[in-house]
Amino acid sequence: KSQIEWLELQQDFKHKGQYHSGDIVGLGQFVCSECSQQLSIYHPQEIGRCVDCNGDIFTRAPFNP
Repeated sequence: KSQIEWLELQQDFKHKGQYHSGDIVGLGQFVCSECSQQLSIYHPQEIGRCVDCNGDIFTRAPFNP
């Protein structure tokens, strides 16, 4: 795994696997807990609400090996 992936894994533990709109997130694919819409994040930014259902809880999809 890359160093960035390890840092993001630490954030997953800190957030207990869930991110809410308004949280600052880094690299990864985030999945809406309500409708499963995927959101791709390529640089650190604030995660917004789901564009499909307006949901505000996301989980990070696993990194590919």
